[in-house]
Amino acid sequence: MQKREIFKEVQERYNIKDVAEELGIRLHRVGRSWRANSPKGNGDGKDAFAIYEETNTWYDFMTQQGGDIVDLYAMMKYDGDKGKAIQELMPEETRETVKKQISARETFMNDIELFSKKMLNDNTPIAVKSRNYLHSRGITDETIKALKIGFDVSGELESLIGTRRARKFFTLSQGLFLTTTEIAQNHDTRKHH
Repeated sequence: MQKREIFKEVQERYNIKDVAEELGIRLHRVGRSWRANSPKGNGDGKDAFAIYEETNTWYDFMTQQGGDIVDLYAMMKYDGDKGKAIQELMPEETRETVKKQISARETFMNDIELFSKKMLNDNTPIAVKSRNYLHSRGITDETIKALKIGFDVSGELESLIGTRRARKFFTLSQGLFLTTTEIAQNHDTRKHH
């Protein structure tokens, strides 16, 4: 689940007026908006704080700050830390999905680290061939190590990082690795231009 999707889910899940009241902001209706004293204006700014339910947004004319539900929650509870605010506001099922994604990403990055180390440290024919290819392209061992890059000429990468379809799709679709078939196709495409 992407950050954008999480923010959208939170925006759709909560009404900003209800959130503001839960945060202790005492609102009253003024025209099409809800108003209150500025919650961060040290008691000044009568009616300077406005909630706009149509857009699920707020603005504090005293502090010249505004935003959405996450911004309001962050300002009131976490000194502006949106990360903490979104963690608290997101539904439990979304929180679990995010935890699984983080775990999968960490596993994937560990696999990449293994591949990169193997390519740099092994003297197997595949590792030597891969290093030689990268060196022929002007890529140093320091760059290989820093960027955790490699060149998989044998398809060994798939067995190293696992064969689950999702991982293969992720690596290939993100352009992290190219299969030998893709390299050949790219090479053929460049010849024809």
